[in-house]
Amino acid sequence: MLQCRYQIREVEGMREISDEKRFAFTPDMNRKYYFIPFTVPEDVETMYIEFSYDSNKRLQKDLRNYLDIGLVLPDGNQLGAANPEDKRIVISERYSTHGYRPITPVAGEWQLLIGVAGCEERGGEAIFRFVYALKEPRWLSGDCHLHTYHSDGAHSPEKLVAKLKKKKLDYAIITDHNVNMTGAYYRFWDPRLLVINGYELTSYNGHVNLWGVKEPLDLPFAYNDMAGYMRLYEQARERGCTVSINHLTCKNCGWHFWETPTEEQDKRAEERVLPEGVQFDCCEVWNGPMRIDNMTAIGWWHNQLLKGARLPAVGGSDYHSDYVVTDLLASPTTVVYARSNTTEDVLAALRAGHSFITHSPKSTRMYLTVGDAICGDSVRWSAGIKAKLRLENTKAGHRLVIYNNDNRVLDVRLKHKKVCEYEVELPEAGFVRAEILYNYNFVTKTIYKMMMPILMPKDVGLTIPMFCWAMTNPIWLEK
Repeated sequence: MLQCRYQIREVEGMREISDEKRFAFTPDMNRKYYFIPFTVPEDVETMYIEFSYDSNKRLQKDLRNYLDIGLVLPDGNQLGAANPEDKRIVISERYSTHGYRPITPVAGEWQLLIGVAGCEERGGEAIFRFVYALKEPRWLSGDCHLHTYHSDGAHSPEKLVAKLKKKKLDYAIITDHNVNMTGAYYRFWDPRLLVINGYELTSYNGHVNLWGVKEPLDLPFAYNDMAGYMRLYEQARERGCTVSINHLTCKNCGWHFWETPTEEQDKRAEERVLPEGVQFDCCEVWNGPMRIDNMTAIGWWHNQLLKGARLPAVGGSDYHSDYVVTDLLASPTTVVYARSNTTEDVLAALRAGHSFITHSPKSTRMYLTVGDAICGDSVRWSAGIKAKLRLENTKAGHRLVIYNNDNRVLDVRLKHKKVCEYEVELPEAGFVRAEILYNYNFVTKTIYKMMMPILMPKDVGLTIPMFCWAMTNPIWLEK
């Protein structure tokens, strides 16, 4: 029992509900199955079931297990069955005891499937203790764009997940190119890390991530024109995918289905227009290491916000491998405020824009609020309304900018602090968002220029701008 409760409380602030049932068995019940109902409450993130034998029985002195245990869902389907030696069952989407499918426990009347075995000479009583760890809204750090050797990554899924766990991430989305899907073939058991099914639909005209569904498309994946893309896009939508456009202004593999893609628009990437009918749940404005193309994508996204588009920004490392001394995994990190660490709630938070993007899991954290509203929320604008921004782990010399639409209502240099807070008045309806910028120093700028001809040849000769270190999604200010 103590071990069960300790694991529940690994998540700070987690609420729990406990229950208990007893099952008496006698020799005449031997070699028979029984169903014992129990009720799972609403909003459970993880369920723990432990059973023991009554201390007043001689069974305590006998280490044998007299019961086989299985679980039946409210819809009548069996979830699984435990090893007869297991006296503890854990059910969650992140981790389930071997023999059980990993799922978020659904509310309703479940059943214990109990098989009585080996009690020809004596009976006894089993005590079942149920502990339900309830969903608790919290900030979760993750990486939305990852690859394994099932496409063009360097590592196996198991090695990639091990690296993610070392980063202490809460969630990760594996998005191999044009395969039906790494996440569908592997199970990743970990009480903390949630691995979400993902798929990068990849063509010569653009890449999009499809999140949350094991088989988002019927293969083959290939398409050559907008009509072909829309066919696959609509199929993914029908199956419940969350759709995010990837590295849309990348000079090497950007998005090419722009409305009237003229030569002049190519020069002004921030002003490009998506064709009518093309919609995305999220926009990957920060792909992999910070570079010029990412700043262009952020500029394009900012212009969409000014036009009234409510398109949440996300970041993804697009991790394939490290090079020499680099550490590219989870750079950037997308931090979401979700109801729980489950696929449904994490993706809902990404779609709502309840998130900010930062350089790495340990980098500056940005908590933007207007009253009780957080990023992605809407509030009623009124004269004198103010936004508050709490920053954690800031670096000296970085530059904080808070935008009220296209106006910079705050532009200050930061100092190295564990925590600092700012409050600004918002003179206009529209939106408020914040970002932290920085300049490369002489050494990093020199290295960046040396790498340009190899990795980013189309950037040679371009001015190196201030780069983004962290950024929030907007809070919408409605009249």
